[in-house]
Amino acid sequence: MVSVHQAYEDMKPHRERAKEAKGEFTGRMSQNFGSPEEVPINKVRQLVRIYMRLMASGSPRAFVDTQYGARKPFAATLALVLNRHLSELNLEDAIYRAVLNAMFSFGVLKTGLAESDEGVEIDGVLHDAGKSFTRSIEPDHFVIDTQKSDLDDIDFIGDRYRRPKSWIQKIRDGTNGNFGRSGETLEASRMKPEDRVSGISEDQSKRLYKEVWCWDIYLPKQNIVCLYVEGDDDPIQVYEYNGPERGPYDLIGFDWLPGEVLPSAPVPALVPLHSWINCMARKLEQQTRRQRQIIAFKRGADDADAETLRTSQDGGAYGFYDPKAVEVKKLDGPDPLNHNMTMWGIGQFDEQAGGLQVLSGTQPMAETAKQEILLHQTANTLIAEMQRQVRRVISVVVKKHAWYIWTDPIRTYTATRPVPGLKAGIPVAMEPEVREGDFLDYNFVISPYSLQEETPADKAAAMIQFWQLVMANMALYQAQGVMPDAQAFTERLAELQNLDIGDFFVPIQPGMQGGQEQQGMVQPPSQFRRFETVNTRISKPGATQAGNMKSMMDSNSRLAASNAE
Repeated sequence: MVSVHQAYEDMKPHRERAKEAKGEFTGRMSQNFGSPEEVPINKVRQLVRIYMRLMASGSPRAFVDTQYGARKPFAATLALVLNRHLSELNLEDAIYRAVLNAMFSFGVLKTGLAESDEGVEIDGVLHDAGKSFTRSIEPDHFVIDTQKSDLDDIDFIGDRYRRPKSWIQKIRDGTNGNFGRSGETLEASRMKPEDRVSGISEDQSKRLYKEVWCWDIYLPKQNIVCLYVEGDDDPIQVYEYNGPERGPYDLIGFDWLPGEVLPSAPVPALVPLHSWINCMARKLEQQTRRQRQIIAFKRGADDADAETLRTSQDGGAYGFYDPKAVEVKKLDGPDPLNHNMTMWGIGQFDEQAGGLQVLSGTQPMAETAKQEILLHQTANTLIAEMQRQVRRVISVVVKKHAWYIWTDPIRTYTATRPVPGLKAGIPVAMEPEVREGDFLDYNFVISPYSLQEETPADKAAAMIQFWQLVMANMALYQAQGVMPDAQAFTERLAELQNLDIGDFFVPIQPGMQGGQEQQGMVQPPSQFRRFETVNTRISKPGATQAGNMKSMMDSNSRLAASNAE
């Protein structure tokens, strides 16, 4: 535990940088972290929302395959029961939280078997009735061996969680007092939870239930797990880890550093530029608030001229004793050059974030469609590596759940196999008796997909694109004696777009069938007409974000020059 305490202290800079970045994300909702002032242009929030939508917005599903032909039907059944199991776990929430943590620091997913207090008795034998779970571990509640420079060489890794005091006492009573008697109280613990970004601190006296913090410390080289109570130097329980390879913990990170076991997160790296943008924005706001218009007149002159000017109305005609002695002056106001620097900072932030405006798709970034496509391809290339990191970890987690399903000694896993053309599928089951041998003997390849949630509109767009591919290869389908069902396609597309097409389709009258005499015959489609399109490129300044920004900055520069004169 001395090493664990030191490692937790070594990880403090990671936690502090993450809290600072989270404070900028929440703005003034944060009490102890981030900027104490207003955040009028929250680029951090924009960055996180766009990237989270692209990386972890859907529920993972698995495709299971094997190189052994005789095992392929069994692999298909495993895919069905595994996907149903994953949907019951609500795994997308844990993945979302872990990826969100990785944006600010690092993400941790813990996979294991849920506890069962009672168990199930079958033929006089008590079996563990726990099902596998995956949950996201907050960085504040995580520790790793920081003295190592390679994740495969660490000596310990663990996390903490709350448990009732009665649960701890029950374990201590079962150890006959041999464990957990260091004498250190919870109040004097060297690893108490730190204050959260909201400013709320852990206080046992304010909690509804009497709970204590516990630590699971996994020792990979010994393959054992030690259970500690917060504040104790000795474990209250030690047991062998009986689970899939790689242990219970998986880390998600995007910018890994050589020789380090923890990554460098993308959001803290952009916080200085975000803060600079908002500093300039607040300065512009203050200058705007100080902007005022006054009436100046020469001392000793007739005050009536000043009063006349003050009470004048638009379009009125007024006489002055000395018009030159009274004039309107505008003081202060937003500095055009400061405005230019603010826009420059926003552009730099978007560029360093990997083309933020391109990824968001909020407005055109190029003057032609081809240039727009190239920009999207470049931006997607930058984010593809981050998506690959997430998929790699999720693949490991999904494979762990497949392992737990495979080694479950009592539970029968069921699912439904879809049948083309039928709404109701065929029930399938995977009993413990058929899961024989080693899980690795079957050489299953498990690939998670569908990490991005698809809306009905997304599916409709994909169907339209797919239909274009079908129409382009119509001759191939005709050669094979098949034809696509245009009516079924249209009805499915209307369903996705929430359109009521009602009696849109009517039967063809016998006299209108174009010579077809047999019911149900489909006439092959005629050749499509060829159209030639001539595209004329017309450059319109200000049609893109870059053009708008350049035009505004040029205007500001001219305004600043005129003010200086």
